[in-house]
Amino acid sequence: MKVSQLKLNKKNPRKISPEQMEKLKSSIQNFPKMMSLRPIVYDPDTMEVLGGNQRLLAIRDLGMKEIPNEWAVAATDLTPEQKKEFVLRDNVQLGE
Repeated sequence: MKVSQLKLNKKNPRKISPEQMEKLKSSIQNFPKMMSLRPIVYDPDTMEVLGGNQRLLAIRDLGMKEIPNEWAVAATDLTPEQKKEFVLRDNVQLGE
C-alpha cells in the first residue's frame, strides 16, 4: 500500500513526545513484524486512519513510501458510530 493513500485523523486525541516518536520509529525498524500484529486501521471510504496515527507519522518520518498490505487494515464492517468509538478506545491507554 502506498503510504500517501492514508490520511491522518485530524481529530486524533493522542499525542506523543519526540522521545516516544524516536522509540516508535526504532521499533518499526527493528521489529517490523509488530506492524502486522498491530496494523494501522483505516476507514476505507475516506482512507482516514482510525487507529495508528502515530505509527503512520513514524513511517512517514522514516521515509517509507510503501508499506506491506498487512500493515494497514480497512475497517469495513463498522458503522460511523463504531468508527468514532474505535478511535477513542484505541487511544485511551497511551499518550496524552
